[in-house]
Amino acid sequence: MVRASRRPVRPRPDQRLRPRTHGIAVLDPDGTITACNPAVGHLLRREPADLIGGTFFAFTHPADLDEAKRNCALMQEGVDGIVRHECRFLRSRR
Repeated sequence: MVRASRRPVRPRPDQRLRPRTHGIAVLDPDGTITACNPAVGHLLRREPADLIGGTFFAFTHPADLDEAKRNCALMQEGVDGIVRHECRFLRSRR
């Protein structure tokens, strides 16, 4: 699940991002990853800290990329609330 927010996300400990079995990432409307939990790093085979500031689209499966970009565009257009999006990802080959 990906959560996009129009409000700037301040770096802070967030109980909702604590270790879970499913990955949670918070994005700016342009697709920049502003926060993620360790499960996202595990899923992508990358360190979570290395994902912060990167683009969500770099890890999105090509078949899901258009929908991901449409959902971020909704946030850029000022849609109120939370946009939830599920998709497949590309993993590092570590």
